[in-house]
Amino acid sequence: MGAAITEPDAGSDIFGVTASAVKGEGGYVLNGTKMFITNGSIADYLAVYCLTNPEANQDMNGIHFHRGKGSAWFSGQQTERKLGIRASDTAEIVLSKVKVPKENLIGGKEGKGFAQVMDLFNINRVLAASRAWGCSRRS
Repeated sequence: MGAAITEPDAGSDIFGVTASAVKGEGGYVLNGTKMFITNGSIADYLAVYCLTNPEANQDMNGIHFHRGKGSAWFSGQQTERKLGIRASDTAEIVLSKVKVPKENLIGGKEGKGFAQVMDLFNINRVLAASRAWGCSRRS
């Protein structure tokens, strides 16, 4: 499992996300690039945060999908060798015309992605602080 939020030109600026999930017949078509994705090259499932209304630059949503081994429309490549936390890789993923059923919209309703990401960030901040404290105690 991985969560794809960060983008090359946005960093962790959630309002700078440009990846799109355009609604079509029966679901969404995802396009964009995500960076520094934990487990990005090995995860079978990804939660990707995209704009579902890119023209208005609003309505960010989480959409989860099954990667499918060897899928031509999705590529994930490990980008960083890390000093610590080496049990999970850090990768760039490129989404090109990824078709995802509408049932895979996280929460089932458009426009909830920002709140979902903020909840995730709040949890991750506590985990990151705990990890840093543990590493500092090791030395």
